Parts: sequence; C-alpha cells; structure tokens
Amino acid sequence: MVGDGTSQVGNGQPQSIQRLSWLAFLAVAGLIVLFALLINGGLSWQQTMLQASGLSFEQRILLERSNEQWQLLMESAHEPSLTDRVLLNILKDLNTNRQQLVQNQQRLDTLVSHWRLASAGITTEMARQREPFQRYTRRMQEIGSISLTRLRAGYNLWKPDDALIVHEGALLDGMTRLNVAIYQQSLQQNRIMYLLYATLLLLVLLGVWLIWFLKLRPLSEQLDNYARELARQNDVLIFRSTHDPLTRLPNRVMFNEALATLSQPGSGLFLLDLDRFKSINDTFGHQAGDAALIEFARRLGRDCLADEIA
Repeated sequence: MVGDGTSQVGNGQPQSIQRLSWLAFLAVAGLIVLFALLINGGLSWQQTMLQASGLSFEQRILLERSNEQWQLLMESAHEPSLTDRVLLNILKDLNTNRQQLVQNQQRLDTLVSHWRLASAGITTEMARQREPFQRYTRRMQEIGSISLTRLRAGYNLWKPDDALIVHEGALLDGMTRLNVAIYQQSLQQNRIMYLLYATLLLLVLLGVWLIWFLKLRPLSEQLDNYARELARQNDVLIFRSTHDPLTRLPNRVMFNEALATLSQPGSGLFLLDLDRFKSINDTFGHQAGDAALIEFARRLGRDCLADEIA
C-alpha cells in the first residue's frame, strides 16, 4: 500500500507540472496572437491615416491650382492672346480639378467614418469644411459651364460673395488644420504601436521563461535526480559485490582485485590469520565470528600508519 501511494504521488506531480505548463503556454500564446492582431490593426490604421494625410494635402494643391485657373479666366479671358483652345483647356482642367476635389473629399469622409480616426480635431475640421466645400464646388461647376462666347464678351466671373474667393481661404486653412490633426493622431498611434511592440516582446520572453520554468527546469532537475540515484545504486552494487553482506568486510572479489593490483608500485597486500577463529565461529555461532572479524578490522584501521590504508 505504501509503495502504491508513493507511486501515485510521484506520477501525479509531473502530470500537474505538465498541465500547468500547457495552460501557461496556451495563455501566453493566446495573448501573443491577440497583440499580433492589434498590431496588424494598428498598422492598417496607420496606413489609413497616411492616406488621409495624403488626400488632404492633395486637396490643398487642387484648391490652389483651381484658384490660379479662375484668376486666369477672370483677368485674361477677353484678351486675344488666349486662343479658344487654351480657354477650353483651362475650363476642362477646372472641371477635372472639381471632380477630383469631390472624389477626394468623399474618400476622406469614408476613411474617417470607417476607420474612426475620429479624434475631436479631425471630426471637427471635417464637419467645419463640409458646407464651404459644397459652395466652392458648386461655384466651380458654374464657371466650368460658361461658354466661350460669354468669356470672350467679357463676362464678369466675379461676384461680391463669390464662393471661390470667400471660401478658398477658409478651405485652405481647414485643410491645414486637418493635416495637423491627422499628424497628431498619427503620433499618438505611433506611441500606442511602440507600447504594443514592447508588450509583444515581453510576452514572447515570458513564454520562453514559462517553458523553461514549468517544463525544462523540472525536467532538468528530474534528470539530475535520476543521475544521482543511478550513481548511488551503482555504488551500492559495487559495494555489495566486493563486501560480505553480514560483516560488511571485503570479500574474495575484493581480495582478488587486490591481488591484481600488487604489480602496481606503492602497493602491498598483508595476509593475517586470526588464532582460534574457526573454533570461536563454530562454538559461539556466525554472529560471534562476524563480531570478531569486525572488531579486528576496527583495531587494524585504528592502528595503521598515516600513509597506510586499511
């Protein structure tokens, strides 16, 4: 019963360690996968912010280009140096810029709403620009539809509240503020990404440490225990093969080994005879004979010289 109980305890501990190691490994692996997904989402978010920043910067360029084209039409459309072909190209470019402005603004709205880049600054600027932008593009469409005859006749493109003049500055300033807001959001996202990368690295190191602590370290200790136990059992077997099991004194095997080492320098063998040992052993029994041998060996070891081994 005792032996069975010891066996159950000995088998239960490695199973418990193995179960804990698997649970810890799965937990850390799950966290690593989670943070990897967060990092992947963060990278997609950064890419979206870069796209939004590029679109807002492109909007500024298109606004400035449209203003230059409008100024050219307003100031020089009636001059004969501008051919009909040139005027048509300017009107075509103006319409193309308007279409590109509308497409870019729609993409910006989609990016902000879908990926929720929505810091307060980004959403505020997007909402603030919506109405001026619509007036601006409507005015561009009106100018782009003017005929060459009206342009040549000196059609006055300017109005007291012309949207191209009133709203251009506000839109340019709004695009600048939007760029700043996206940049600040990008900096905040970068700090979050650094934190995610550092956490992921710590989780990987923790996983490696848990594997060592819960699996490799107990296995190493178990192997060390096995090695020590094997060495102990080997010593026991060697002792039993060279000593008498009752008296624990050297037996004939050790005697033969001692004879084999006589040829080595610095060694010798003494053969001693105990008087009346056989009669003592036969009269008083083997226990008395064994006791006499043990006492003789004790006195011999006590009385040997400093450089002798008995």
